[in-house]
Amino acid sequence: LRAVMAPRFPSFGWYRTVRPLRRDGEIDFDDEPVLGDAIDDLVDIVHELRAALWCREHHGEEVGAALLAWSFDFHWGQHLRDLQGFLHFLVRSDIGRE
Repeated sequence: LRAVMAPRFPSFGWYRTVRPLRRDGEIDFDDEPVLGDAIDDLVDIVHELRAALWCREHHGEEVGAALLAWSFDFHWGQHLRDLQGFLHFLVRSDIGRE
């Protein structure tokens, strides 16, 4: 999937981000920036959506929805938020206009 997506999004690459909230909802002002990978974010999001769809088709709507909610909360939801920030940066900078 990465090999298919990477050429379609040539401006996507590494970016820095922070986790503004801890799991308990408290703000962590000492949090260090972490590296994100925009292509990996897309791959993870697509993988998780496909898994939830497969689960829905094979085990029912309730189970598929539960997997989708769980995977959003604990995995790809944060990728989606990080990717949103990266895309905003690309749109507002000269990098995304090349």
